[in-house]
Amino acid sequence: MSVNGYCGILIFIKRLSSERSQRIMKRGKEKEFLWKKEKELY
Repeated sequence: MSVNGYCGILIFIKRLSSERSQRIMKRGKEKEFLWKKEKELY
């Protein structure tokens, strides 16, 4: 395997993990928002 191909895979994995973590953060914020709204209703 060439060094260039290896670097490409590393960059791809980094991009995937950062996208996933951003999505998880977003989902966490949405849950927090819904939870606060529920607290206001009761």
